[in-house]
Amino acid sequence: MVKYYLADQLGTFRSAASEDDMNQSLALMCVLLLAADERTEFGASDGATALGDHLIRLCHEQAAERYRWKGSKAFGFNVSEKGLHQLVRFLLVSIVHASLEASMAAQFCSANLPQLLFDEFVVSTENFIAAGDMGPNQDTDSVNATPTTPLSEVSLRILALEGLRNLCYAVK
Repeated sequence: MVKYYLADQLGTFRSAASEDDMNQSLALMCVLLLAADERTEFGASDGATALGDHLIRLCHEQAAERYRWKGSKAFGFNVSEKGLHQLVRFLLVSIVHASLEASMAAQFCSANLPQLLFDEFVVSTENFIAAGDMGPNQDTDSVNATPTTPLSEVSLRILALEGLRNLCYAVK
């Protein structure tokens, strides 16, 4: 049986040379961050800063793109649309799990991550839903002929709200 360590996955994440390396290390970190003893070590290794910085870099890069969330070059290699969606989802889940530790939640808050989560993943999807804009990622409900929100945007919004909840409870 193979045993994975959070510190090893953090190192792999920081030095990832491809979207597969980054997504695999993030997927493992999502699971490993559920263990309280692993979270403590992760916090001591400045893991919260690494997660927050990566999400911030992605969001800043995507804000400048004409077609947002279609790909990325923020980390020195090409990330496909599918890989980017996985990467964001794994980053959000990792942030949710890491923010269970009060010290890491405080680090996320000091990096203004709650505002970024709200602006990028809550308000932007809310406006998208409310506007009824038929963007390229949206489909039409065949019964009502009204725009429906794609599953990926709904799940990202839920993950962002979960992260915000953890950050609000951890840092009073």
